[in-house]
Amino acid sequence: MPDFASNTNFIAPVVAPYLGVATKVAMTAAQRANGFVPGKPIAAEHLNSELNLINAGSGVNAAAIAANGVSIAANGVSIAALNQWNLRAATVRCIPRYTGLTTADTSGVLAVASRLRSPRGDAHADIFNRGAVVAFVDAAGVAAVSDHGAAPMAGAGIISITSQVRGLAFNPNGAGHFVAVGTGGNQSCYTASGEPISFIAGGALGGAGRYVLWNPTYSRFMALYADHARYSADATAWTDVTVTGVAASTMQGMARLANGNVVTPSSVTGPVLKISTNGGTSWATTTGVPSGSPYIGIISVTGEGFDTVWFAAVRASDSAVLVAKSTDGQAWSTVTTLGTAFWGMLSGMTQATIKQCPDTGILFLCASPGAGSVHQASVAFSASLDQGVTWSAPAYFGFGKTGNICNSAAGWGVAGGRIICVDDSGRLYASDGFGADTFYAT
Repeated sequence: MPDFASNTNFIAPVVAPYLGVATKVAMTAAQRANGFVPGKPIAAEHLNSELNLINAGSGVNAAAIAANGVSIAANGVSIAALNQWNLRAATVRCIPRYTGLTTADTSGVLAVASRLRSPRGDAHADIFNRGAVVAFVDAAGVAAVSDHGAAPMAGAGIISITSQVRGLAFNPNGAGHFVAVGTGGNQSCYTASGEPISFIAGGALGGAGRYVLWNPTYSRFMALYADHARYSADATAWTDVTVTGVAASTMQGMARLANGNVVTPSSVTGPVLKISTNGGTSWATTTGVPSGSPYIGIISVTGEGFDTVWFAAVRASDSAVLVAKSTDGQAWSTVTTLGTAFWGMLSGMTQATIKQCPDTGILFLCASPGAGSVHQASVAFSASLDQGVTWSAPAYFGFGKTGNICNSAAGWGVAGGRIICVDDSGRLYASDGFGADTFYAT
């Protein structure tokens, strides 16, 4: 697949060849966590396979590689050196560039979902290999663009979400089904198919929606707004559950495990984490929380149905970004801390959010530099290819510009192995990513 190394390719794109769908189905838990996903395009599957093989974090050592006919030592290349090459490449792939598309939404907010992972092999499977979909409020209502197709897709005029689209989720069953949540009107809308060409006004969510996900274990969408969780099979009507402290402005994200359990942060006493083990019907406080409190700025979690969920926040004690993980949502362990030396500044970070790519399992951080930093006008992106242990050198985006170049909380998302973000003029940016297509302009 082409690497799209110039802006020209974003404005006048070349269609990447479709090489078919990978058929590998046998995988270990470690392989799943590192991005082995059946049903992905072969080119992307191959790329993830290569990344895993040369990354020590995947559990493949030099002896194992040699046993498969490739001698690392004989070629004079160490695993450590290959890891460093990977991280340098990841830094470049964390740099968002203008796609040539400008939306009518200047709030600096968008929502991203993926259609790459199809659990089915029927005649409709081609719908689910079309990559990232980005939703936002346009003049006619909720609109969407995709990084697979000849032109942007525009939503019909509706009155359901009128201000900001903050969450987007996809149900791959049947013909496919998108649900978006946000601010204004009914705060929710949905599509009747896997092609988000037009959105239909959904049932009243009850408040400004911040997050939504599809939970295949319980065949329902789960959404959050301030102090409330809701669930619905199709967004035509929502069932409400009071969960104090969730979806506060500094409490970011919903994280889903493979067994259907969902975790989200709450601002109550701590903060604490809340977990649902029944598809959102009820919520409880987790038995454990990541160590490192108190934190400043945002508390965020992520998890896209793999075997691990993730937590990130900035410690008040040293302005370092702490990354922690859990395999059950209850017990947490610190994976790493990224201090001022990592970010290349003296004042540390003021907030950070973490997101996992639903297609590759790769982790991404978006952090905001502290006051007085030479990078203060920008945000920093970093990626981890080994489950949060090591991170690529920060790629600073927006340096020297004014305004909301990328809101580090709600102005970015990840799908198809790439970072997608927006500025306060409505310009849409995307990184090359890991095995992804480009966004198509008219």
